[in-house]
Amino acid sequence: DMVLMTDFLHHIPSQQCINLLNVCTNLVNQYVINFEPVTEQYNPIGRWVNKNDRGKYIRSLDELHQIYKESQLELIESLPLMIGPISTCAIISRPTILDKTKLI
Repeated sequence: DMVLMTDFLHHIPSQQCINLLNVCTNLVNQYVINFEPVTEQYNPIGRWVNKNDRGKYIRSLDELHQIYKESQLELIESLPLMIGPISTCAIISRPTILDKTKLI
């Protein structure tokens, strides 16, 4: 029913993110949920974590949304989420064309 990704996309380039999200459309019956840190950090500890994170592709919220627009996923909701001191975004999406034969 669902694909869940946590703190993953900021480790790969944008085109690979789009390709991965497109693969998710073939795996999921309903939703793809992704938790991803964003560049907009309002807490000094969150800024430090982002600066020292091994992910080379931490994106702004707008950049994350653009990746979804270029994929085969429809962005349902994007919610700000604090994980400790880190500003994160919870992105809920689903395939743009839901294959009714995959539903149980």
